[in-house]
Amino acid sequence: MTYASYTSPRADIGELRRLRSLLPPELQSWVTVEPATDVAPPLITCEELGRDQVEVQIDLTKWEQLAIDQRNLLFWHEVARVQSDTIPRDGWEMAALAIGLGGAVGELWVQDGLLLLLAMGLCGVSGWRLYKRNNGQKNATGVHQR
Repeated sequence: MTYASYTSPRADIGELRRLRSLLPPELQSWVTVEPATDVAPPLITCEELGRDQVEVQIDLTKWEQLAIDQRNLLFWHEVARVQSDTIPRDGWEMAALAIGLGGAVGELWVQDGLLLLLAMGLCGVSGWRLYKRNNGQKNATGVHQR
């Protein structure tokens, strides 16, 4: 049985403002707190958007079911991950895909078969990793798993 908590958009905005106010002053300019937009998101996640921008995403439906002390503890845990710079970085796939595609086009011009195969292999591996990361497997209920 699934329990769905329906909150008003105003309450959600109020909770996001409350969480933003909990951020230390040195993080307020480059850490944003946003609602999660995935189909079946985890409760709270951090994502690095750039070298100077971090986004904390929260599933507000699940979030509202927790006590305020639990929310604060989970939020401060994510803030500590940001402060200690332990946010996972898996962005090498896009760079490898660009390098591989550029190499493949360049090798078509030069016509060196071995380097063309190497560049296409790099594209294949990075493309497969991007595909697997962005398209989680579905279970019997149709919910994505990651």
